[in-house]
Amino acid sequence: MILENQFNNLSPAAKKCMQLTGAIASIIMIAIVLAAWLILNRFVLDLPQWTFIILIVWIVLWLIYLIVAPIIRYRRYQYLIDEEKVVVKEGLLFVTQEFAPIERMHQITVKSGPIDRLFGLANVIATTAGGTVAIRFLQGDAAEEIADTLQAKVRYLLQKQGITLEGMANKVETTIDEDSKEV
Repeated sequence: MILENQFNNLSPAAKKCMQLTGAIASIIMIAIVLAAWLILNRFVLDLPQWTFIILIVWIVLWLIYLIVAPIIRYRRYQYLIDEEKVVVKEGLLFVTQEFAPIERMHQITVKSGPIDRLFGLANVIATTAGGTVAIRFLQGDAAEEIADTLQAKVRYLLQKQGITLEGMANKVETTIDEDSKEV
C-alpha cells in the first residue's frame, strides 16, 4: 500500500512550463479554428450568425481550459521512487498511476525539450520490456540524480543476479561476431 505522503511533488517551475505549453497549444488550436471559420465564412459559405457565437464560446472555453488545466495537472502530478518501483500519478479528468519495477528496467534516459530547458526542467524516462514510465517536469539536477540513482539500482540488481555490464557487452560482441560469420 502506497501512502499519499510518500509521493514527491513537482517544483513551481513545472507549473509555469505546463502553462506555457498549454498556451502554445491553445494559441495554435484557436488560430487554426479561427482561420478555418474565416475562410469558410468569407469564401465558401455564408455561415449563419450563430456559428460565430459558437466560435466565441469555444474560444472562451479553450481559454478557461488554458487557465484551469495546468493548475489541476500540477496538483495531481506526483511521483514515487523506492527500492522496488517507480510510480507516476497524473491526470486532468482521470488520474492514472503508472508502475515500473526497477528490476525490469533496462534503459534510463534523461530528455529535455526546448520549453523544458527554458524552465530548467528535464524528464527521466525508464524503459522496461512492458513499456516506459516517464517522470516529467523535474528540475534538471534532480532528473540527473534520479537517473543516476535508478541506474545504480539496476546495476546492483544485475550484480546480485551475477550479471555484469562487461559480461553483457562481451555477450553482444560474441553474438555479433557469430552473426557476421553466418553471412
